[in-house]
Amino acid sequence: MHRDLLPGRVGGPPGAFAAALGESLAAARVDPGVDVDLDPGEMLEPRSDPDAPVRFRRPYQLGEYRFRDAPGTTGRLVYLRPALVDDLPWDVRAYAAKDKVFPANPTTSQLYTGERFEAYRVLGRHAATKAIEAAIEAEEEDRKRRGAVASPAADQDAGRAVDQDAGRAVDSSRPGRTRRVRVPRRRVGQNVAASGGRWIRHA
Repeated sequence: MHRDLLPGRVGGPPGAFAAALGESLAAARVDPGVDVDLDPGEMLEPRSDPDAPVRFRRPYQLGEYRFRDAPGTTGRLVYLRPALVDDLPWDVRAYAAKDKVFPANPTTSQLYTGERFEAYRVLGRHAATKAIEAAIEAEEEDRKRRGAVASPAADQDAGRAVDQDAGRAVDSSRPGRTRRVRVPRRRVGQNVAASGGRWIRHA
């Protein structure tokens, strides 16, 4: 079983997100028995000075999770952390230049102006869009890898079936009759497709 999870966090200053995420991962490992492979450090810009402000390269990070008591139950974890990144829309960056606390305004401040509300809405939409696009791309790459692994085995099985069948095929124009055909192993799929369904190979 494979499922995608999309947890997210907005509150708190940029430098505090790793500690809060670490607590959540530890709790998941202890209580429901879920092992999570996730490195949030890849979301951050490299810093030569450890005291320099934290800057985000992207507002998401992909990981994987596994249930220890249910082998085969794995999935992709898409951690979402709306942050001030370089490709944000200009109006959000303009608002952030005025509101130095954004996007970590305290929850005690519930009186949002229309401008602040819109800035948070666009910030969240941007982060979610980027994260979902990355998850879809990762899933497509996984499918390509699985297909590349399965294709050689499928080709070998098809070749063995043709060898064992000695080229016999069902003649749809004469029920109950078979006719012998020569099918090069490397072109099994092409010949079947080109036949327009007039004959099919059977083992």
